[in-house]
Amino acid sequence: MKKLLLLSLLWCATAFAQTYPSKPVRLIVSYPPGGSSDLMSRVYGAKLSEIWGQPVIIESKPGAQGSIGT
Repeated sequence: MKKLLLLSLLWCATAFAQTYPSKPVRLIVSYPPGGSSDLMSRVYGAKLSEIWGQPVIIESKPGAQGSIGT
């Protein structure tokens, strides 16, 4: 009985396994392009793109003292 319970738990764990992310990721930066925040977000975006195997799109949303991007 214990073997059957263990086997069913293992089967359920693999049934819900999914790859993440499954589509392109948007990284929103709340500061204007050209600054240090933009540079660092592009460096991080490139590294995340390598790790995840999905494109990471950097979007700058400046204005309202960072409230728009937030």
